[in-house]
Amino acid sequence: MESELINRTKDSKIMKATNIIDIEVYGQEIIVFYGESMEFEEYMTDRFNISVDIKSGVTAKTLDLHTRHGRKLILFVNEDYVKAFDEQYYTSITHEVYHLVGYVLRFAGIEYSLANDEPGAHITGFLNKRLYLIFETEFEN
Repeated sequence: MESELINRTKDSKIMKATNIIDIEVYGQEIIVFYGESMEFEEYMTDRFNISVDIKSGVTAKTLDLHTRHGRKLILFVNEDYVKAFDEQYYTSITHEVYHLVGYVLRFAGIEYSLANDEPGAHITGFLNKRLYLIFETEFEN
């Protein structure tokens, strides 16, 4: 079942839910955090001991972290700006998915080119579908 592919976890200090998207075929996970910028900054400090400064007006941000526990791809979506499936959602998510696809392909050693664009296209569709399922739940609450 589609929804079983999305694992929801709760951090004890942060009340917002984080979602994990597992891209098994490439051996990577993406942590999706939907909340306020201050909550995300606190989450990053508490969870990864990393200081992140989200500037005012940032709707979404992708991070490619290399920690002592391995590589972490993180997508932050700012609930102050993205509250429904509106134009801001689609432009922000599309922009960040593009970054995520690049990180996944580089990590897997796959070079993007017009002659080899199918892996990126498949990852794009996969991520958009998973993100839609995540935000469908978030926006209902």
